[in-house]
Amino acid sequence: KFHGSTMGVNSNELRVLDAGVVRPSDLDLPPRSIPLTFFDVKWLRPPPVQRLFLYRLHRNHDVDQLISGLKASLCKALTLFYPLAGHVRLAPNSNNRYELFYQPGDGVPFTAAEYDADVDDLAGPSDGEPVQVARLAPLVPPLPKGRAVLAVQATVLLEGRGLVLGVTVHHSAGDGASSTHFLHTWAAICNGAVEMPQPPIIDRTLIADPRGLYDIYSKGMPSDGSEIEFVTSRMSSVPDDQLVATFTLTQELLTAIKDALAGEATRHGVPSRRCSSMLATY
Repeated sequence: KFHGSTMGVNSNELRVLDAGVVRPSDLDLPPRSIPLTFFDVKWLRPPPVQRLFLYRLHRNHDVDQLISGLKASLCKALTLFYPLAGHVRLAPNSNNRYELFYQPGDGVPFTAAEYDADVDDLAGPSDGEPVQVARLAPLVPPLPKGRAVLAVQATVLLEGRGLVLGVTVHHSAGDGASSTHFLHTWAAICNGAVEMPQPPIIDRTLIADPRGLYDIYSKGMPSDGSEIEFVTSRMSSVPDDQLVATFTLTQELLTAIKDALAGEATRHGVPSRRCSSMLATY
């Protein structure tokens, strides 16, 4: 292992082992410019979406081999989702049209690190038990400067008993379904799955904009040809008293919520609409 500098909040606990770039495995991918649509442009200024995935490991796990497998499978996943290896830029000869641009040699920053924390403490010892957000903040990578849209960090936890995968995705590159599609594809490749998810549809020219919503949503952007810079992380400053917790809603509670919504619809004399468990949760 190559031990490097510390980084982020609680830097005395996080040790960077290696920091590099993972590129698509297909070296013959051509340069590609994908214009942002009105769905995308309004997300240029907000901070990126940062997600953590926590895994318990057996003591006999070869952590180095595990991280190597994550990198190798990410190479293959990026061949299908290669715009994620690129960056957002102002389109040539334009004052307000942005595009997601990929060229050969582009890649995704991948950081390997160690962190002095127990996986069960970070996950929360019990349902509803809060965890300090400041303890989780070092585990999600910031986006590098230059309007990159994806960054990954794999962090080995105390005594190799756990692994945290931190994934930061800029919303202008794709919505929640798109980023989840990418993660499912990466996971399937890493796991050696026989049946793979469907490849992504990258052609954004399929999205029409007859009402000129792009120009409406892009108001306030620089119009002098200068490019905006992304907010690279929503974790750059986290107060110590900020907490996060996970709560499980039982099937009985979800059913009660659905019944209450149906009752309200009946009381107002309107048809009762189907309510999914996800909608009931929100």
